Amino acid sequence: EGCVGLKTGSTSVAKYCVSAVAQRGEMTLLAVVMGAPDAKVRFKDAAALLDYGFGKCNLYLDENRKNPDPVPIKGGVKEEVACRYTGEFRYLDTEGKNLSQIEKKIVYMKNLQAPVKKGEKAGIQEYYQNGKRIGTLDILYAETVEKARYRDWAGRVAKAFLL
Repeated sequence: EGCVGLKTGSTSVAKYCVSAVAQRGEMTLLAVVMGAPDAKVRFKDAAALLDYGFGKCNLYLDENRKNPDPVPIKGGVKEEVACRYTGEFRYLDTEGKNLSQIEKKIVYMKNLQAPVKKGEKAGIQEYYQNGKRIGTLDILYAETVEKARYRDWAGRVAKAFLL
């Protein structure tokens, strides 16, 4: 069920072989069978391997659709800078653990100071399962913020004084 592709092959030495790929939901698995005694056995074994994998494995998917909050930045023309995730985070559990217990922690670089450029690394989001780190995802600056100059500081002071 869910087979999206396969490649067969056979020789007198290697016997019957197959590489099969199947997808169910968001999870895609690959099964490789080598040295099967006949063509029917290779397909049966590949199907059994894929069924076992889909039954045993769980996929955690964090799509990160909402960007992280802006972070304060020192010495910039702006006081904070917008950030974004580099994409989605995926973790394949092969032990049958409860993936609803995964915790996330954002860690920004220390002493965030201007200038910063769009696309530079601002920090990471760490993923933990039962206290063990299982992966990270980069957090990037979503905009460029130049270093503040004298006239920028003077403008801030004047604005604060007038309000």
